[in-house]
Amino acid sequence: MNDTDGHSTGDQLLVEVARRLNRVVGETGKVYRLGGDEFVVVIPDCGDPRRVTDLVESMLRDLGEPFDIDEHMLHISGSAGIAIAPQDGSSIDELIAKRRSRPL
Repeated sequence: MNDTDGHSTGDQLLVEVARRLNRVVGETGKVYRLGGDEFVVVIPDCGDPRRVTDLVESMLRDLGEPFDIDEHMLHISGSAGIAIAPQDGSSIDELIAKRRSRPL
């Protein structure tokens, strides 16, 4: 993105991605940027894999919709990993290392 459309467009895309993720997560959790184009969503006190899967599917659907940034219609894809404490780990590092990837 940065090479083809410029850093400003890439930065604005990251802001819009974060907005969409926050919109889906709402008050149930928090969205954090891990680095680059990676985000982490933390949903406290939610050990229900079906609820988490539904939330992830909603986030990926939202990210699949076009982004209108600087008069460019941008299309991105995403993937997500799911890790649930305590079965997948008790620290953030363990959870990030154990997430299972779910392609879009």
